[in-house]
Amino acid sequence: MNLEQTTTVTINNKAYEVALPTTGQQMDIENKKMFLSSNTYRDLVLTGTRSAKYNLLLIDALAAFTVLIPALGKDLGVDNYLDLPPFVGKEVVKAYKKDFYPWWQAFLKELYSGLDDEEETDEQASGETDSSASQGEQ
Repeated sequence: MNLEQTTTVTINNKAYEVALPTTGQQMDIENKKMFLSSNTYRDLVLTGTRSAKYNLLLIDALAAFTVLIPALGKDLGVDNYLDLPPFVGKEVVKAYKKDFYPWWQAFLKELYSGLDDEEETDEQASGETDSSASQGEQ
Protein backbone atom coordinates (compact mmCIF):
# COMPACT_ATOMS: atom_id res chain seq x y z
CA MET A 1 0.00 0.00 0.00
CA ASN A 2 1.51 3.29 -1.16
CA LEU A 3 -1.04 5.55 0.50
CA GLU A 4 -0.12 8.82 2.17
CA GLN A 5 -0.78 8.40 5.90
CA THR A 6 -1.45 12.11 6.48
CA THR A 7 -2.52 15.20 4.59
CA THR A 8 -2.51 18.89 5.40
CA VAL A 9 -5.75 20.86 5.39
CA THR A 10 -5.54 24.66 5.46
CA ILE A 11 -8.54 26.62 6.73
CA ASN A 12 -8.38 30.38 7.32
CA ASN A 13 -4.60 30.34 6.88
CA LYS A 14 -4.11 27.69 9.57
CA ALA A 15 -2.71 24.30 8.60
CA TYR A 16 -3.96 21.11 10.22
CA GLU A 17 -2.27 17.73 9.85
CA VAL A 18 -4.88 15.02 9.32
CA ALA A 19 -4.08 11.33 9.73
CA LEU A 20 -5.93 8.36 8.30
CA PRO A 21 -8.94 7.59 10.48
CA THR A 22 -9.32 4.66 12.81
CA THR A 23 -12.25 2.34 12.21
CA GLY A 24 -14.15 4.08 15.00
CA GLN A 25 -13.47 7.49 13.48
CA GLN A 26 -14.77 6.26 10.14
CA MET A 27 -18.02 5.23 11.82
CA ASP A 28 -18.21 8.55 13.67
CA ILE A 29 -17.86 10.45 10.40
CA GLU A 30 -20.74 8.51 8.84
CA ASN A 31 -22.89 9.00 11.94
CA LYS A 32 -22.19 12.73 11.93
CA LYS A 33 -23.35 12.97 8.33
CA MET A 34 -26.72 11.62 9.41
CA PHE A 35 -26.83 13.92 12.43
CA LEU A 36 -25.83 17.06 10.51
CA SER A 37 -28.39 16.29 7.79
CA SER A 38 -31.14 15.47 10.31
CA ASN A 39 -31.25 12.00 8.73
CA THR A 40 -32.00 13.46 5.29
CA TYR A 41 -28.60 12.79 3.68
CA ARG A 42 -30.01 10.39 1.09
CA ASP A 43 -32.81 12.83 0.23
CA LEU A 44 -30.25 15.58 -0.34
CA VAL A 45 -28.32 13.30 -2.68
CA LEU A 46 -31.48 12.54 -4.63
CA THR A 47 -32.61 16.19 -4.77
CA GLY A 48 -29.71 17.25 -6.96
CA THR A 49 -30.27 21.00 -6.61
CA ARG A 50 -27.31 23.34 -6.36
CA SER A 51 -28.08 24.14 -2.73
CA ALA A 52 -28.45 20.44 -1.88
CA LYS A 53 -25.09 19.68 -3.50
CA TYR A 54 -23.44 22.51 -1.58
CA ASN A 55 -25.01 21.36 1.68
CA LEU A 56 -23.82 17.80 1.05
CA LEU A 57 -20.28 19.13 0.66
CA LEU A 58 -20.66 21.14 3.85
CA ILE A 59 -22.06 18.13 5.72
CA ASP A 60 -19.26 15.89 4.44
CA ALA A 61 -16.62 18.46 5.36
CA LEU A 62 -17.97 19.13 8.83
CA ALA A 63 -18.50 15.43 9.54
CA ALA A 64 -14.91 14.61 8.58
CA PHE A 65 -13.30 17.64 10.17
CA THR A 66 -15.16 17.46 13.49
CA VAL A 67 -13.77 13.96 13.91
CA LEU A 68 -10.32 14.34 12.37
CA ILE A 69 -9.56 17.97 13.37
CA PRO A 70 -11.04 18.31 16.87
CA ALA A 71 -9.49 21.76 17.44
CA LEU A 72 -11.19 23.28 14.40
CA GLY A 73 -14.36 24.44 16.17
CA LYS A 74 -12.40 26.31 18.79
CA ASP A 75 -10.14 27.83 16.13
CA LEU A 76 -13.21 28.99 14.18
CA GLY A 77 -14.76 30.40 17.37
CA VAL A 78 -17.81 28.13 17.57
CA ASP A 79 -18.98 25.53 20.07
CA ASN A 80 -21.48 24.15 17.59
CA TYR A 81 -20.56 23.78 13.91
CA LEU A 82 -24.15 24.55 12.97
CA ASP A 83 -23.46 28.10 14.19
CA LEU A 84 -20.71 28.74 11.63
CA PRO A 85 -21.25 31.92 9.62
CA PRO A 86 -22.03 31.01 5.99
CA PHE A 87 -18.80 32.33 4.49
CA VAL A 88 -16.72 30.52 7.09
CA GLY A 89 -18.61 27.40 6.06
CA LYS A 90 -17.68 28.19 2.48
CA GLU A 91 -13.98 28.30 3.46
CA VAL A 92 -14.39 24.92 5.13
CA VAL A 93 -15.94 23.50 1.94
CA LYS A 94 -13.14 24.94 -0.20
CA ALA A 95 -10.49 23.36 2.05
CA TYR A 96 -12.38 20.07 1.97
CA LYS A 97 -12.47 20.00 -1.83
CA LYS A 98 -8.91 21.20 -2.36
CA ASP A 99 -6.89 19.67 0.47
CA PHE A 100 -8.88 16.78 1.91
CA TYR A 101 -11.14 15.18 -0.68
CA PRO A 102 -8.50 13.87 -3.13
CA TRP A 103 -6.57 12.26 -0.26
CA TRP A 104 -9.78 10.84 1.26
CA GLN A 105 -10.84 9.34 -2.07
CA ALA A 106 -7.43 7.64 -2.46
CA PHE A 107 -7.87 6.20 1.04
CA LEU A 108 -11.39 4.93 0.30
CA LYS A 109 -10.31 3.45 -3.04
CA GLU A 110 -7.57 1.49 -1.28
CA LEU A 111 -9.87 0.52 1.60
CA TYR A 112 -12.59 -0.80 -0.70
CA SER A 113 -10.15 -2.50 -3.07
CA GLY A 114 -10.88 -6.21 -3.33
CA LEU A 115 -14.42 -6.02 -2.01
CA ASP A 116 -16.99 -7.53 -4.31
CA ASP A 117 -18.99 -5.38 -6.72
CA GLU A 118 -22.19 -5.75 -4.73
CA GLU A 119 -20.65 -4.09 -1.66
CA GLU A 120 -19.24 -1.23 -3.75
CA THR A 121 -22.64 -0.72 -5.39
CA ASP A 122 -24.29 -0.59 -1.96
CA GLU A 123 -21.78 2.10 -0.90
CA GLN A 124 -22.54 4.22 -3.95
CA ALA A 125 -26.28 3.83 -3.39
CA SER A 126 -25.94 5.08 0.17
CA GLY A 127 -24.68 8.45 -1.04
CA GLU A 128 -20.95 8.04 -0.34
CA THR A 129 -19.02 11.29 -0.42
CA ASP A 130 -17.63 10.79 -3.92
CA SER A 131 -21.04 11.59 -5.42
CA SER A 132 -21.58 14.73 -3.37
CA ALA A 133 -18.09 16.16 -3.89
CA SER A 134 -18.02 15.48 -7.61
CA GLN A 135 -21.50 16.96 -8.01
CA GLY A 136 -20.47 20.02 -6.02
CA GLU A 137 -17.86 20.85 -8.63
CA GLN A 138 -20.49 21.29 -11.35
